[in-house]
Amino acid sequence: MAAYDILRSNKTSIEETLGSKYRLILNKAYLKDLITSREYKKLESINKLDAEDHVVELVDSILDKGEGNCQLFLDLLQTDEAIQETYPELKNILEYYTPTHLYSTTPQHTSTVLHPNTPLQYYTPTYLYSTTPQHTSTVLHPNIPLQYYTPTHLYSTTPQHTSTVLHPNTPRQYYTPTYLYSTTPQHTSTVLHPNIPLQYYTPTYLYSTTPQHTSTVLHPNIPLQYYTPTHLYSTTPQHTSTVLHPNTPLQYYSPTHLYSTTPQHTSTVLHPNIPLQYYTPTYLYSTTPQHTSTLLHPNIPLHSYTPTYLYSTTPQHTSTVLHPNIPLHSYTPTYLYSTTPQHTSTVLHPNIPLQYYTPTYLYSTTPQHTSTLLHPNIPLQYYTPTYLYSTTPQHTSTLLHPNIPLQYYTPTYLYSTTPQHTSTLLHPNIPLQYYTPTYLYTPTPQHTSTVLHPNIPLQYYTPTYLYTPTPQHTSTLLHPNIPLQYYTPTYLYTPTPQHTSTVLHPNIPLQYYTPTYLYTPTPQHTSTVLHPNIPLQYYTPTYLYTPTPQHTSTVLHPNIPLQYYTPTYLYTPTPQHTSTLLHPNIPLQHYTPTYLYSTTPQHTSTGDQYELKSQPTGLCLIINNETFPGDGKKIPENVRRGTDKDAGRLGQVFSWLGFRVLMCKDQTKVQMERALECFASQCDLSQLQEFKVKVKEWTGSGWTDLREAPRHGDAFICCVLSHGSKGVVLGVDRQPLPIKQIKRTFMATPHSPLTAKPKVFLIQACQGGQVHPKVVLKGLQADGSRSTRPTDYSHSKFIPQEADFLVHCSTIEDYFSLRHPTEGSWFIQSVCKQLEERCDGKEEIEVILRRVNKEVARKDSVLRCDLKCGPSCGARCGPTTQMPAIWHTLRKRLVLTPRN
Repeated sequence: MAAYDILRSNKTSIEETLGSKYRLILNKAYLKDLITSREYKKLESINKLDAEDHVVELVDSILDKGEGNCQLFLDLLQTDEAIQETYPELKNILEYYTPTHLYSTTPQHTSTVLHPNTPLQYYTPTYLYSTTPQHTSTVLHPNIPLQYYTPTHLYSTTPQHTSTVLHPNTPRQYYTPTYLYSTTPQHTSTVLHPNIPLQYYTPTYLYSTTPQHTSTVLHPNIPLQYYTPTHLYSTTPQHTSTVLHPNTPLQYYSPTHLYSTTPQHTSTVLHPNIPLQYYTPTYLYSTTPQHTSTLLHPNIPLHSYTPTYLYSTTPQHTSTVLHPNIPLHSYTPTYLYSTTPQHTSTVLHPNIPLQYYTPTYLYSTTPQHTSTLLHPNIPLQYYTPTYLYSTTPQHTSTLLHPNIPLQYYTPTYLYSTTPQHTSTLLHPNIPLQYYTPTYLYTPTPQHTSTVLHPNIPLQYYTPTYLYTPTPQHTSTLLHPNIPLQYYTPTYLYTPTPQHTSTVLHPNIPLQYYTPTYLYTPTPQHTSTVLHPNIPLQYYTPTYLYTPTPQHTSTVLHPNIPLQYYTPTYLYTPTPQHTSTLLHPNIPLQHYTPTYLYSTTPQHTSTGDQYELKSQPTGLCLIINNETFPGDGKKIPENVRRGTDKDAGRLGQVFSWLGFRVLMCKDQTKVQMERALECFASQCDLSQLQEFKVKVKEWTGSGWTDLREAPRHGDAFICCVLSHGSKGVVLGVDRQPLPIKQIKRTFMATPHSPLTAKPKVFLIQACQGGQVHPKVVLKGLQADGSRSTRPTDYSHSKFIPQEADFLVHCSTIEDYFSLRHPTEGSWFIQSVCKQLEERCDGKEEIEVILRRVNKEVARKDSVLRCDLKCGPSCGARCGPTTQMPAIWHTLRKRLVLTPRN
């Protein structure tokens, strides 16, 4: 990581540490020429009560001077003995970025003993620079998650939870804690049957070698539940008669038969192609064939046979004279029992459909429509009826030309042996329509010059040429890759090459060459140093004629697009953007420019940051409760003035950060619950109609009606602006909604669209009725309700379902949260300001929100109650300040970046 980035990301911690004795660091910086004399005098003369502000000015000045000064300042902090002795806390802040390492090829956070299955956060800071294994005990079991091991075991070679007698098919939870350290088998009896689930075994058996439910006579095709308990311990077959028929379902057998060797439903004369239901009950126990006449025809369905026939050896519907090409229904019933042919005349023509024959003919051996003179290429309809019975040729002249369609012949010719349109001089590549009628009867060649070029269309030849042996447009120098239209007419008759320079580059289109070049052997646009992966347009005109490489530096990184390189670099062998420490799974844009020239790893921890790639980044839901109606008697109406200012600022900032911002205004407790439940699932807004919840959308200048149904992205933000009390926020009906309930609504489930995604909750509401005394200012209100008592909610246990949450409350419990009637609340305005200033620098949200805590904590004011002050007010009004509180279960770094 660059020194500038290190200094900026740790700026707050460094400023707080150096503020204790700021004059030492000021003098040291001046002696090292990190600041000028004028800057030194200015910083020394600043008269401020807070000494830390001097250091803030100093650090900001060094950051403004760029990377070089930042690196010198870090070197000073880490190498100067007086500074290390005065500010020992600096060692903990900067131990991740030692000056030596920033210029070293030794990986940082990449100790070779890191365990591949252990997340980076499990390692201590010291270990990341060490070759001593941590969390990498060689006895870790590969199938046991890391959390099952005790901290002590992670440094030990003594097995823990890795007993060698663990059964591979027994889930871990079946083992007792004691057993996990034991070599005595538990639940691993060697007589466990591989096909019987574990729950079928009794606890006693799991430690026994006596078989249980493992009788060797169990039938492999009979489910376990068919066996009686007694049989499971017996070697006597049950339901396993050896005469069971393999194709008969078990339910067809009687209980008695299952213990018998006498066949049931297994007659050896069962026909393999007849379903069981066709057999009578009597037959299933008989050896006399039923429905198995040997005369059954393989192509006749069973139902076509009469019941009598199924027991008979007399053929039915199986006449041996059935014609294989005649459907069965074409035969008369009488014929099916006859050996006399029907519709099976042996003179049927194979190419003539059956319907063309007369009924009489189908029983005759006299040919019909089968003249041996039928021409194979002439459709049947061209023949006259008379001809079909004749041996005299019709339309079958032996002189028909195979490439001339029939319609080109005259009727007379079809009966003639005199050639028509069959000149032997017809050129095979010239269509017939190019020949004159006269030519078709003459042996004189027409359009058949032997010098026709095979690749030149006929229309390019002059009429005269078609009758001449003199070549036209057939120069042997024509280039095979140059279209004909590129040649001049003169060239087509000349042996002098035109547009056929041998130095044409095979990958350069012809139009890139100048006319002069096409006649020259001097290469043009064919420099041998052209880079194969760089398009031609990237080269300058001068370069195309030179052997000096351009844009072909050998240090170009194969995974970095060309546009990432500076023009100067493209001519140099010095690597740019090719640090060997670039992580293959981290996009290039995540690296700082300085790092791309460095061998020091930056951001190479795998999976340590939430990915925010969706468009939009996600949804930002604002619940803005402004008006709390009164009852017209004891409870007056209450208006949270300034809350619309907060909502507008949140809309501006989070839309700038790529979120789609939605708002629900003035919600009761029940409406808030329903809105949160809706957005915790699939955002089906129809479920809100029953509760009259209206959703508005931020469009850049204000709130408008919703444009389209919202969809979740890679993150979710929820901002609640309301009155509140200890652990709760209030609906406009003054009913309390616990903050823990809000969070639990969004807990991870297998079907939640927000599972494993960051969820941030910003709560602007009072958490009690006390103030911190401070200097008096006017014009502030508190986000509390004097009429609502604090409700006690017990703490819920944190479970994995509650991962990926961040809750930032505007104040700690028991205290007011302050809001200005026109300028908005301290908390929300500070959040928006810090996000705008810090998100461009890719700071993670926890760091930014800590800055919010610091900024709000520095504010002070006075809270005036709406009633006349008196002794009854107690701690409810007077000088006050405010301390926000952060709670989170984030598993990774959350970095929000602008999308505009």
